[in-house]
Amino acid sequence: MIPYLLLFINIFLSVAGQYFLKYGVSSISIPFNLLNLPRIVFSPFVFLGFFLYGLSSILWIYILKNIPLSVAYPTLSLGYIIVLFVSYKYLGESINTQNILGVGLIIVGVRLLFIK
Repeated sequence: MIPYLLLFINIFLSVAGQYFLKYGVSSISIPFNLLNLPRIVFSPFVFLGFFLYGLSSILWIYILKNIPLSVAYPTLSLGYIIVLFVSYKYLGESINTQNILGVGLIIVGVRLLFIK
């Protein structure tokens, strides 16, 4: 039970990390190049995004030890659904018919993994 709970925590950490990376780089007005890379990486929101994504990667190691990869990895696709709605609500991105159909397919696919 705990490994599956941690799998879902991992998904949320990954989504939060991606959100803060996107928010952080979108709010920086300096051009993206190698000279500015340290300033970009260590800006607060970008750094937080890397930190959260790093935590999810560390947690992933535990998950791989305790859940079959054939179940754990496809379950990560639930993150795409969460990102879609987080992007819509907090970043002002649009949702279209293809997005909704894709979400439906992901839900069906993940549900099939857990049918016994």
